Amino acid sequence: LQISSNSFHTAAVTSTGELYTCGSNEEGETSDDRTDTLISTPRLLESLLSHRITQVSCGLDHTACVTTA
Repeated sequence: LQISSNSFHTAAVTSTGELYTCGSNEEGETSDDRTDTLISTPRLLESLLSHRITQVSCGLDHTACVTTA
């Protein structure tokens, strides 16, 4: 549905409202699990499964998303 990226990480929203992320995770920008500093393949962000994501934007050291009401 929508993709956002910068030089360090990428995020994608699916048509079903799920969020997949990959890339640098040094600041927790792509995963809730800070043990992996690099997510090399897109990974479902499971902590947001209770929300339907409609938009995503990748900042320098963060990822922001919009959910439905």
